Amino acid sequence: MAGNPTCSYVSKTTSTVGNLSKGIQMAKHAPPELKAAIRRYNRDGWSYYALAKIVPHSRTAIATWCDEELRERQNRSSRRWISENKDQHAEASKKWVESNKDHISEYGRAYKKANKEHYKKTRRKYHEEHREERNAASAAYRKANKEKMRQLDYDWVRNNPDKNAAKTARLRAGKACPPWITKEQEEEMLRFYTEAHLKKVETGEDHDVDHIWPLKSRKIEACGLHVPWNLQVLLAGDNRKKSDSIPDS
Repeated sequence: MAGNPTCSYVSKTTSTVGNLSKGIQMAKHAPPELKAAIRRYNRDGWSYYALAKIVPHSRTAIATWCDEELRERQNRSSRRWISENKDQHAEASKKWVESNKDHISEYGRAYKKANKEHYKKTRRKYHEEHREERNAASAAYRKANKEKMRQLDYDWVRNNPDKNAAKTARLRAGKACPPWITKEQEEEMLRFYTEAHLKKVETGEDHDVDHIWPLKSRKIEACGLHVPWNLQVLLAGDNRKKSDSIPDS
């Protein structure tokens, strides 16, 4: 079927279509079936119309992937139409979102999974740039939904005793929790509280996360910090006996 004379949706000329290397570069993120279609287009001279009959994509989509100039023309045309028909575009977009919620959710999950680091950086940057308005919106929501939030908080504490203990300890530590603590070090500290909780479940005896060098002590002026290398898991009774004593060294 190479060079099919009955298929001439877009003629393969230098002015409208990029060369082989450009086509492959353009298609590097295309679905597998589109990549195969583009290879046939460049190698065997198949037209967009013919390719559209054997792959589940329209001839316009195939042409767009093959031809950089065509794609730019289509983008300009789309942007112009949107700017001239904002209300119609907004209504159409709203309807599409409502009828494709499952698809959007699935795509979002797949994107996050494939771009974890980029997503984390983008989300962190957005939170930092909009901290005040996000805090205000969160406070307003909690105020308007007190019973719901109280139940959610209660359920979270019940289902995450180790995380709640780590959060409480961090707040209690105050200035003893240095601002330079990294995310990895926070996760390392959480493991101590998880270990204490698991030991309590396994043995039936309460376990505490103790500061090897106490955060406050009547015996010394310089005290310890709330950092992972200053933590250890002890039986609750042993921790009470230790009190604010310092290590023997």
